[in-house]
Amino acid sequence: MPGPSILPLDPSTPLSEIIRVAPPAEPCGVWIAGGGAREPLARLGAVPAGGSLLVRSDLGALLRSVKVVVVSFDGRLAAMPSTVLSLARMLDIVTDGPRLMVALDERAPEAVLAELRAGGRRVAATQVGYGGVDVRPGRPLG
Repeated sequence: MPGPSILPLDPSTPLSEIIRVAPPAEPCGVWIAGGGAREPLARLGAVPAGGSLLVRSDLGALLRSVKVVVVSFDGRLAAMPSTVLSLARMLDIVTDGPRLMVALDERAPEAVLAELRAGGRRVAATQVGYGGVDVRPGRPLG
């Protein structure tokens, strides 16, 4: 059974809702839908207690830049540790055989694809997704 979904925020999400869940005293990422990896990293001030928000549609860049990222977690706003989001990375692969879902953990998608190709598999399409993580207190990851 798949776990809860982790998705980017709708760009129309009110800033006040994001600030309400963001940690107050440290830089926090905000993963938004749309745009592309080439967009500049936006830095918004005015977060209570001196924090700042880094807004980007490239979650990978946010995970490398901040310790916490605001995402849509099962339909609600949530501030999640970057380490947890990194563990939730999955690569969905359409091959010439069965469809594969591979946990990326700390691996790059390119490394996984190289392994498949070295084994003679043809890859038709791929997509990185995030999910399957239970972040409630006292629950194991994964």
